[in-house]
Amino acid sequence: MSGADEWIEQAVPPGSGRYYALLHSDPELQQKQRLVSTLISIFSKIGFQSREIEVAKHKLEWWRCELEKETFQHPVMVALDNANPSPQTRQMLQVLLVSYSMLLQSGSPSTDNENKHFHLHTGAGACHLLCDADGEIAALNDAGTVLSRLRCYRHLRLHVENGLLCLPMSSLESANLSPADLTPDSGNKKVSEFLKTALSELEVDMHQSLLAMQQHVTETQFEERKKYKSIFVYLSLQTKLLQAIRKDGAELLEKEIRLTPIRNYWHALQAARQFERVAKKS
Repeated sequence: MSGADEWIEQAVPPGSGRYYALLHSDPELQQKQRLVSTLISIFSKIGFQSREIEVAKHKLEWWRCELEKETFQHPVMVALDNANPSPQTRQMLQVLLVSYSMLLQSGSPSTDNENKHFHLHTGAGACHLLCDADGEIAALNDAGTVLSRLRCYRHLRLHVENGLLCLPMSSLESANLSPADLTPDSGNKKVSEFLKTALSELEVDMHQSLLAMQQHVTETQFEERKKYKSIFVYLSLQTKLLQAIRKDGAELLEKEIRLTPIRNYWHALQAARQFERVAKKS
């Protein structure tokens, strides 16, 4: 196993939703998308890997320098460079790294506007990068935003523990809550109701995003449609995961809910078949 493969296995573990989404990607795009997904995973975790902010900032600076080099040091960057990425890939990676770095530099995106731009620049930016999209695509913005929002709810406990709450304060205030209420085993009924309501609204947005992605695929040139398959499958899988979380009571501060590998396998297969039917439409 190469150094890059080891990093890929950590970021895209077998049996995970990300694993099966990429498994159904076009064979010509599969390895490149695995490498890009690995870099996205690395960047997204920098702010949550250490309670020592200076350690996190050091990692951030290392990656900033790495992306500016002509000859790369990190095995994933070496492998990606050998995979002939498009000219805009490096620039998009730099923008994504800067977007995630704002968590360390500015703290939690707590206002409505800050929160909106955080999800747009990170989640949507990651989707554009993964699909090697040239220019702004509304369907990818929607998909990336809802996926980023779900990520922040799924990892709410980790975010709270690291003092980086990626939820708008207005949503907490409207529920008469404060960040201090978001603690494990608090038994706060208002927190429970807040999470149930928020995830219900998010599920509606995710279904709308899936429809928007389908529409975008049918409006895209036929040879370009394959780029969006992994995003469509992953969005479908995350929607299923959200449904499972809601069915379990949305106890996000007490435990982490995951789909089993077999459920990921079947849901991904169904989503891939659905994408193929959509992609064949003229």
